[in-house]
Amino acid sequence: MNARRGSGGWGAPGRTLNMAKRADPKQIEFLVHQAAMLERTGRVHEAIDAMVSATQAAPARADLAHRAGVLMIRGRRYRDAVAMLTRASALAPKDAVIHHDLGTALFRDGEFGRAAERFERAHGLEPTNAVHLVSLAFARERLRDRAGAMAAAESALALDPSNGSAMVVVADELVRSGRAEEAIAMAGRALATALPGRMEARAHHVQGRALERLERYDEAFAAHMRCNEAVRVRAGGQAALEKPVERLMRDVRREGLAAVFQRWATEAPAHTPDPVFLCGFPRSGTTVVEQIIGMLPGVATNDEQAHAGLVLREMDRARPGMLDGELVEAFDRLSPDEVARYRAMLWAQIVERMPGYGAGTIAIDKQPLRLMDLVLVQRLFPRARMIVMVRDPRDVCLSALFQNFDPNPAMARFLTVETTGAFYAEVMSFWVEMRGIVTMPWMEVKYRDLVRDLAGQSRRIAEFLGVEWTPDVARFHEAAGERAVTSASYNAVTEGINDRSVGRWRKYAAHLGPVIAAVRPIVDAYGYEAE
Repeated sequence: MNARRGSGGWGAPGRTLNMAKRADPKQIEFLVHQAAMLERTGRVHEAIDAMVSATQAAPARADLAHRAGVLMIRGRRYRDAVAMLTRASALAPKDAVIHHDLGTALFRDGEFGRAAERFERAHGLEPTNAVHLVSLAFARERLRDRAGAMAAAESALALDPSNGSAMVVVADELVRSGRAEEAIAMAGRALATALPGRMEARAHHVQGRALERLERYDEAFAAHMRCNEAVRVRAGGQAALEKPVERLMRDVRREGLAAVFQRWATEAPAHTPDPVFLCGFPRSGTTVVEQIIGMLPGVATNDEQAHAGLVLREMDRARPGMLDGELVEAFDRLSPDEVARYRAMLWAQIVERMPGYGAGTIAIDKQPLRLMDLVLVQRLFPRARMIVMVRDPRDVCLSALFQNFDPNPAMARFLTVETTGAFYAEVMSFWVEMRGIVTMPWMEVKYRDLVRDLAGQSRRIAEFLGVEWTPDVARFHEAAGERAVTSASYNAVTEGINDRSVGRWRKYAAHLGPVIAAVRPIVDAYGYEAE
């Protein structure tokens, strides 16, 4: 793992910071130039360090804070970006672009209501700029304010009739309203404009959903594959695909692992809180179960935050090269103080913005691909509990293929049939192997059982958590409409639970040969029908 920050030269945080403390204007401009050069060579985190040093040397310059914040967005450090861009907006309160970029950072961090406020402020400062209205439409979509999203998109089109991004928002709403043919036509109009890569992908995605509603399955599959190709070629998907996230599972020795896990469990700090990890492969039902659990008393949940990556980056910063080899050995070398520090860091990230969390509350950390972090979690939280969602692998893979995900290194695996099947097989095979030796108590919940018996399965979950069951769990979809959901299920989760997606893969079986072959061992392991 080569998540280096400050590995030498002027990119090193200490040297850059020392320079900034004695910086004159020429030195500040040198830091800005240095940041640009580092960014161009892909060293984004080092570029951020340089820009932060520049802002420390010239704290009254809004332009420097703005540049630093935009870099933080690129580096996926969204909370840091929010703080930096908030500072920039206070220094330049009439700069619409800064307010818009702050809205973008808030949106990426799941703060959709606050993002909408910033986009509205940007629109107030530049009322003839349709871009602000389009972003406002996106934020209102995530708030499930369909009428507000449509109004913002239509206002954008009134300002700029050729705005393809606004057309895509309108097309999306047409699909949701059951007007599939109109949605296909509107998305086609959008595709005839000069759309950004992500919006081009979304237009194809909208057409795919509309075509499925019309039961034109072969055409729907082709549209979704055009969406994925647009992400791969024009939205960074190929670069993300080339990052080896699988090494979190592959660089784990198996020999003697059970004994190491047992020893880690005896070494874990006592009298400190443990979360419950809600995980499973993406599109397996974790969002639904999170909302169900959220209805139980004495429980608080969060919504898919990349906490483990922050801890791993800090480990690599503190001990450069530590994570480049076999991971069990690397984690085994951590001192008790280091284990306690990283445990506290991960815990703080989990509960930092967890609504309703307090003393005596059970903290539920929902992150589907936490399964890949099992060795790290076992090192830091060997007494934590795990709820693992399981769903028919073929339905999971189809759903993942058909989601217009943000192309981070994990989600980029869903851009092709081949990589989707291979990634699913590797992650779930890793879990099947590890579940026999982890010291963490765990339970599996099958999505099909949840569909058939919501009350019975939610009682199982409540018993596992040690909390009282309530019939209010049946109303989870109503409560979900009032919560921010950052996952791709943000709309579906408000529809309640149904069996429409069970066996959906059969409609597309002719296109799923590589998936069907790759996941067959997991199909057999969990007893799903072979055909």
